[in-house]
Amino acid sequence: NVSPNDRYSVSTGSRPLVPMSAPAASMPDAQPSLLAYVLSNRMPGSSREKPFSHATTCPFMSLPYTLMTAVARGAGWYCGRVSAAGARVADAVVHLAFNHDFSKFAENGAQERRAIAALGEALAGANKLLLVTSGTGLTTGPSGRPTTEDDEPHGGSQIPRTPEAAARAFEKRVRVGVVRLPQVHDTKKAGLVSFIVGLAREKGFVAYVGDGSSCFPAAHLTDVARLYRLALEKTDGFARYHAVAEEGVPMRAISEVLGKGLRLPVRSITREESAAYFGWMAHLANQDLRASSAKTRRALGWEPTGPGLIEDLSSFDWV
Repeated sequence: NVSPNDRYSVSTGSRPLVPMSAPAASMPDAQPSLLAYVLSNRMPGSSREKPFSHATTCPFMSLPYTLMTAVARGAGWYCGRVSAAGARVADAVVHLAFNHDFSKFAENGAQERRAIAALGEALAGANKLLLVTSGTGLTTGPSGRPTTEDDEPHGGSQIPRTPEAAARAFEKRVRVGVVRLPQVHDTKKAGLVSFIVGLAREKGFVAYVGDGSSCFPAAHLTDVARLYRLALEKTDGFARYHAVAEEGVPMRAISEVLGKGLRLPVRSITREESAAYFGWMAHLANQDLRASSAKTRRALGWEPTGPGLIEDLSSFDWV
Protein backbone atom coordinates (compact mmCIF):
# COMPACT_ATOMS: atom_id res chain seq x y z
CA ASN A 1 0.00 0.00 0.00
CA VAL A 2 1.29 3.45 -0.91
CA SER A 3 0.51 6.37 1.32
CA PRO A 4 -0.10 9.73 -0.39
CA ASN A 5 2.54 11.19 1.92
CA ASP A 6 5.25 8.70 0.93
CA ARG A 7 7.81 9.41 -1.78
CA TYR A 8 9.48 6.59 -3.63
CA SER A 9 12.51 6.20 -5.87
CA VAL A 10 12.98 4.00 -8.91
CA SER A 11 16.20 2.03 -8.64
CA THR A 12 18.32 0.72 -11.49
CA GLY A 13 19.14 -2.61 -9.90
CA SER A 14 17.00 -5.50 -8.76
CA ARG A 15 15.76 -3.67 -5.69
CA PRO A 16 12.07 -2.75 -5.35
CA LEU A 17 10.78 0.77 -4.92
CA VAL A 18 12.18 2.03 -1.65
CA PRO A 19 10.46 4.65 0.55
CA MET A 20 12.40 7.89 0.88
CA SER A 21 12.39 9.94 4.05
CA ALA A 22 11.19 13.26 2.66
CA PRO A 23 7.37 13.61 2.53
CA ALA A 24 5.75 14.96 -0.61
CA ALA A 25 4.84 18.24 1.09
CA SER A 26 8.50 19.05 1.63
CA MET A 27 9.20 19.26 -2.10
CA PRO A 28 8.90 22.97 -2.99
CA ASP A 29 8.77 22.50 -6.77
CA ALA A 30 6.13 19.79 -6.87
CA GLN A 31 3.56 20.27 -9.61
CA PRO A 32 -0.02 19.04 -9.04
CA SER A 33 -0.56 16.50 -11.77
CA LEU A 34 -0.79 12.86 -12.71
CA LEU A 35 1.53 10.09 -11.73
CA ALA A 36 4.13 10.48 -14.44
CA TYR A 37 6.88 7.96 -13.91
CA VAL A 38 7.05 4.39 -14.99
CA LEU A 39 5.20 2.37 -12.38
CA SER A 40 4.90 -1.35 -11.87
CA ASN A 41 2.37 -3.18 -9.76
CA ARG A 42 4.56 -6.24 -9.49
CA MET A 43 7.71 -5.78 -7.45
CA PRO A 44 10.64 -8.20 -7.77
CA GLY A 45 10.03 -11.17 -5.51
CA SER A 46 6.45 -10.08 -4.89
CA SER A 47 3.12 -11.49 -5.99
CA ARG A 48 1.40 -8.08 -6.03
CA GLU A 49 -1.22 -8.10 -8.76
CA LYS A 50 -3.25 -4.94 -8.20
CA PRO A 51 -2.19 -1.44 -9.24
CA PHE A 52 -1.10 1.10 -6.66
CA SER A 53 -3.89 3.50 -7.54
CA HIS A 54 -6.99 3.45 -9.70
CA ALA A 55 -7.26 7.25 -9.65
CA THR A 56 -5.04 7.70 -12.70
CA THR A 57 -5.87 4.64 -14.74
CA CYS A 58 -3.32 3.63 -17.34
CA PRO A 59 -4.09 0.93 -19.94
CA PHE A 60 -1.17 -1.11 -18.64
CA MET A 61 -0.63 -0.34 -14.99
CA SER A 62 0.90 -3.83 -14.69
CA LEU A 63 4.03 -2.92 -16.62
CA PRO A 64 6.92 -5.29 -15.95
CA TYR A 65 9.74 -4.17 -13.68
CA THR A 66 12.18 -4.35 -16.60
CA LEU A 67 10.69 -1.09 -17.84
CA MET A 68 11.27 0.58 -14.50
CA THR A 69 14.92 -0.44 -14.42
CA ALA A 70 15.49 1.34 -17.70
CA VAL A 71 14.34 4.69 -16.40
CA ALA A 72 16.54 6.37 -13.90
CA ARG A 73 18.70 6.59 -10.85
CA GLY A 74 16.67 8.13 -8.06
CA ALA A 75 13.69 9.21 -10.15
CA GLY A 76 11.30 10.41 -7.49
CA TRP A 77 7.54 10.16 -7.65
CA TYR A 78 4.69 10.42 -5.26
CA CYS A 79 0.96 9.91 -5.57
CA GLY A 80 -0.85 12.58 -7.57
CA ARG A 81 2.16 14.86 -8.05
CA VAL A 82 5.08 15.23 -10.39
CA SER A 83 8.45 15.81 -8.78
CA ALA A 84 10.51 18.20 -10.89
CA ALA A 85 13.44 17.51 -8.55
CA GLY A 86 13.13 13.80 -9.28
CA ALA A 87 13.07 14.49 -13.01
CA ARG A 88 16.31 16.48 -12.77
CA VAL A 89 18.25 13.54 -11.31
CA ALA A 90 16.68 10.99 -13.66
CA ASP A 91 18.46 9.66 -16.71
CA ALA A 92 15.13 9.75 -18.54
CA VAL A 93 11.48 10.30 -17.69
CA VAL A 94 8.49 8.44 -19.09
CA HIS A 95 5.06 10.05 -18.79
CA LEU A 96 2.47 7.26 -18.79
CA ALA A 97 -0.66 8.11 -16.88
CA PHE A 98 -3.86 9.83 -17.94
CA ASN A 99 -7.09 10.30 -16.03
CA HIS A 100 -9.71 8.41 -18.05
CA ASP A 101 -12.71 10.10 -16.47
CA PHE A 102 -14.14 11.30 -19.77
CA SER A 103 -16.73 13.49 -18.07
CA LYS A 104 -13.74 15.81 -17.44
CA PHE A 105 -11.83 15.15 -20.66
CA ALA A 106 -10.84 18.78 -21.31
CA GLU A 107 -9.78 19.31 -17.69
CA ASN A 108 -7.75 16.09 -17.72
CA GLY A 109 -6.10 17.08 -20.99
CA ALA A 110 -5.04 20.39 -19.45
CA GLN A 111 -3.73 18.59 -16.38
CA GLU A 112 -1.65 16.30 -18.59
CA ARG A 113 -0.17 19.29 -20.43
CA ARG A 114 0.84 20.83 -17.09
CA ALA A 115 2.52 17.59 -16.06
CA ILE A 116 4.50 17.40 -19.30
CA ALA A 117 5.45 21.06 -19.01
CA ALA A 118 6.75 20.52 -15.46
CA LEU A 119 8.85 17.57 -16.61
CA GLY A 120 10.08 19.39 -19.71
CA GLU A 121 11.22 22.40 -17.69
CA ALA A 122 13.04 20.14 -15.23
CA LEU A 123 14.87 18.27 -18.02
CA ALA A 124 15.58 21.29 -20.24
CA GLY A 125 19.17 21.71 -21.36
CA ALA A 126 20.40 18.40 -19.95
CA ASN A 127 20.16 16.33 -23.15
CA LYS A 128 17.87 13.90 -21.36
CA LEU A 129 14.94 12.01 -22.81
CA LEU A 130 11.30 12.84 -22.11
CA LEU A 131 9.15 10.01 -23.43
CA VAL A 132 5.44 10.84 -23.46
CA THR A 133 2.42 8.70 -24.15
CA SER A 134 -0.29 9.42 -26.70
CA GLY A 135 -2.71 7.28 -28.70
CA THR A 136 -2.96 6.05 -32.26
CA GLY A 137 -6.53 7.36 -32.27
CA LEU A 138 -5.32 10.93 -31.64
CA THR A 139 -3.94 11.34 -35.17
CA THR A 140 -5.11 13.03 -38.36
CA GLY A 141 -4.37 10.25 -40.85
CA PRO A 142 -6.68 10.09 -43.89
CA SER A 143 -9.41 7.47 -44.01
CA GLY A 144 -8.88 4.37 -46.09
CA ARG A 145 -5.47 3.40 -44.71
CA PRO A 146 -3.92 2.66 -41.32
CA THR A 147 -2.47 5.68 -39.55
CA THR A 148 1.33 5.80 -39.46
CA GLU A 149 4.01 7.35 -37.31
CA ASP A 150 4.28 10.20 -39.81
CA ASP A 151 0.67 11.30 -39.37
CA GLU A 152 0.33 14.45 -37.29
CA PRO A 153 -1.74 14.53 -34.10
CA HIS A 154 -5.13 16.19 -33.87
CA GLY A 155 -5.14 19.82 -32.82
CA GLY A 156 -6.58 20.82 -29.48
CA SER A 157 -9.69 22.28 -31.09
CA GLN A 158 -10.81 18.80 -32.14
CA ILE A 159 -9.69 16.66 -29.20
CA PRO A 160 -8.66 18.35 -25.93
CA ARG A 161 -5.81 15.92 -25.30
CA THR A 162 -2.53 17.09 -26.90
CA PRO A 163 0.46 15.40 -25.20
CA GLU A 164 2.60 15.51 -28.36
CA ALA A 165 2.29 19.28 -28.73
CA ALA A 166 3.03 19.75 -25.03
CA ALA A 167 6.23 17.71 -25.29
CA ARG A 168 7.39 19.19 -28.58
CA ALA A 169 7.33 22.65 -27.04
CA PHE A 170 10.57 21.52 -25.35
CA GLU A 171 12.04 19.84 -28.42
CA LYS A 172 14.96 22.26 -28.73
CA ARG A 173 15.98 21.75 -25.10
CA VAL A 174 15.00 18.13 -24.44
CA ARG A 175 15.15 14.89 -26.41
CA VAL A 176 11.51 14.06 -27.02
CA GLY A 177 9.93 10.74 -27.93
CA VAL A 178 6.25 9.88 -28.31
CA VAL A 179 4.72 6.43 -27.88
CA ARG A 180 1.26 6.13 -29.36
CA LEU A 181 -0.77 3.36 -27.78
CA PRO A 182 -3.47 1.19 -29.31
CA GLN A 183 -5.77 -0.91 -27.09
CA VAL A 184 -3.26 -2.40 -24.64
CA HIS A 185 -4.49 -5.67 -23.22
CA ASP A 186 -3.96 -8.72 -21.09
CA THR A 187 -6.61 -10.98 -19.52
CA LYS A 188 -7.59 -8.33 -16.93
CA LYS A 189 -7.79 -5.07 -18.90
CA ALA A 190 -8.12 -4.23 -22.55
CA GLY A 191 -8.06 -0.48 -23.06
CA LEU A 192 -11.35 0.90 -24.36
CA VAL A 193 -12.66 -2.65 -24.76
CA SER A 194 -12.94 -2.74 -20.97
CA PHE A 195 -15.21 0.29 -21.23
CA ILE A 196 -17.35 -1.57 -23.80
CA VAL A 197 -17.63 -4.46 -21.32
CA GLY A 198 -19.13 -2.06 -18.79
CA LEU A 199 -21.55 -0.67 -21.37
CA ALA A 200 -22.68 -4.14 -22.39
CA ARG A 201 -23.43 -5.06 -18.80
CA GLU A 202 -25.40 -1.84 -18.37
CA LYS A 203 -27.35 -2.13 -21.64
CA GLY A 204 -27.90 -5.89 -21.54
CA PHE A 205 -26.33 -6.61 -24.93
CA VAL A 206 -23.08 -6.13 -26.84
CA ALA A 207 -23.29 -3.77 -29.82
CA TYR A 208 -21.20 -2.98 -32.87
CA VAL A 209 -21.96 -0.42 -35.57
CA GLY A 210 -23.11 -1.51 -39.04
CA ASP A 211 -21.33 -4.59 -40.33
CA GLY A 212 -18.72 -4.40 -37.58
CA SER A 213 -15.81 -3.97 -39.97
CA SER A 214 -14.37 -0.92 -38.19
CA CYS A 215 -11.24 -1.89 -36.28
CA PHE A 216 -9.27 -1.25 -33.11
CA PRO A 217 -5.48 -1.67 -33.20
CA ALA A 218 -4.09 -3.63 -30.29
CA ALA A 219 -0.98 -4.91 -28.49
CA HIS A 220 -0.26 -7.06 -25.47
CA LEU A 221 1.05 -5.17 -22.45
CA THR A 222 4.35 -7.09 -22.30
CA ASP A 223 5.10 -6.14 -25.90
CA VAL A 224 4.26 -2.52 -25.14
CA ALA A 225 6.53 -2.52 -22.08
CA ARG A 226 9.37 -3.87 -24.20
CA LEU A 227 8.79 -1.12 -26.76
CA TYR A 228 9.15 1.55 -24.06
CA ARG A 229 12.46 0.03 -23.00
CA LEU A 230 13.72 0.03 -26.59
CA ALA A 231 12.57 3.62 -27.06
CA LEU A 232 14.47 4.64 -23.92
CA GLU A 233 17.62 3.01 -25.25
CA LYS A 234 17.45 4.17 -28.87
CA THR A 235 15.77 7.58 -29.07
CA ASP A 236 18.39 10.19 -30.01
CA GLY A 237 16.14 12.91 -31.44
CA PHE A 238 12.43 13.48 -31.89
CA ALA A 239 10.66 10.24 -32.77
CA ARG A 240 7.17 8.83 -32.80
CA TYR A 241 6.51 5.15 -32.15
CA HIS A 242 3.37 3.09 -32.68
CA ALA A 243 3.09 0.30 -30.10
CA VAL A 244 0.86 -1.71 -32.44
CA ALA A 245 1.01 -5.49 -32.75
CA GLU A 246 -2.30 -5.95 -34.60
CA GLU A 247 -3.15 -3.22 -37.11
CA GLY A 248 -6.87 -3.73 -36.73
CA VAL A 249 -9.16 -6.16 -34.92
CA PRO A 250 -12.74 -5.93 -36.29
CA MET A 251 -15.36 -4.69 -33.85
CA ARG A 252 -17.67 -7.54 -34.78
CA ALA A 253 -15.04 -10.09 -33.76
CA ILE A 254 -14.46 -8.20 -30.51
CA SER A 255 -18.21 -8.02 -29.84
CA GLU A 256 -18.73 -11.72 -30.47
CA VAL A 257 -16.08 -12.79 -27.99
CA LEU A 258 -17.44 -10.29 -25.45
CA GLY A 259 -20.95 -11.65 -25.92
CA LYS A 260 -19.73 -15.18 -25.32
CA GLY A 261 -17.78 -14.23 -22.21
CA LEU A 262 -20.54 -12.04 -20.76
CA ARG A 263 -23.31 -14.40 -21.88
CA LEU A 264 -25.11 -11.53 -23.55
CA PRO A 265 -26.67 -11.20 -27.03
CA VAL A 266 -24.70 -9.40 -29.73
CA ARG A 267 -26.41 -6.91 -32.04
CA SER A 268 -25.62 -4.60 -34.90
CA ILE A 269 -26.79 -1.02 -34.42
CA THR A 270 -26.91 1.92 -36.82
CA ARG A 271 -24.67 4.98 -36.70
CA GLU A 272 -27.70 6.97 -35.55
CA GLU A 273 -28.23 4.57 -32.64
CA SER A 274 -24.55 4.49 -31.65
CA ALA A 275 -24.63 7.76 -29.67
CA ALA A 276 -27.31 6.44 -27.31
CA TYR A 277 -25.40 3.20 -26.77
CA PHE A 278 -21.73 4.29 -26.72
CA GLY A 279 -22.09 7.84 -25.37
CA TRP A 280 -18.79 9.79 -25.54
CA MET A 281 -17.19 6.83 -27.29
CA ALA A 282 -19.60 6.85 -30.26
CA HIS A 283 -17.20 8.68 -32.59
CA LEU A 284 -14.55 6.02 -31.93
CA ALA A 285 -17.00 3.17 -32.43
CA ASN A 286 -17.91 4.65 -35.82
CA GLN A 287 -14.32 4.97 -37.05
CA ASP A 288 -11.86 2.53 -38.53
CA LEU A 289 -8.88 3.14 -36.23
CA ARG A 290 -6.36 0.82 -37.88
CA ALA A 291 -2.73 1.80 -37.27
CA SER A 292 0.59 0.62 -38.64
CA SER A 293 3.83 0.07 -36.71
CA ALA A 294 6.09 -0.74 -39.68
CA LYS A 295 8.34 2.28 -39.14
CA THR A 296 8.56 1.62 -35.39
CA ARG A 297 9.57 -1.99 -35.93
CA ARG A 298 12.37 -0.96 -38.26
CA ALA A 299 13.61 1.83 -35.99
CA LEU A 300 13.60 -0.14 -32.74
CA GLY A 301 13.94 -3.73 -33.90
CA TRP A 302 10.67 -4.37 -32.07
CA GLU A 303 8.78 -7.57 -32.86
CA PRO A 304 5.70 -8.21 -30.72
CA THR A 305 5.25 -11.81 -29.60
CA GLY A 306 2.41 -11.64 -27.06
CA PRO A 307 -1.09 -13.03 -27.51
CA GLY A 308 -3.59 -11.16 -29.66
CA LEU A 309 -6.59 -9.22 -28.41
CA ILE A 310 -9.15 -11.92 -29.25
CA GLU A 311 -7.00 -14.57 -27.54
CA ASP A 312 -6.81 -12.50 -24.34
CA LEU A 313 -10.51 -11.67 -24.44
CA SER A 314 -11.28 -15.38 -24.81
CA SER A 315 -9.56 -15.95 -21.43
CA PHE A 316 -10.67 -12.65 -19.89
CA ASP A 317 -11.24 -12.20 -16.17
CA TRP A 318 -14.89 -11.16 -16.23
CA VAL A 319 -15.19 -10.64 -12.46
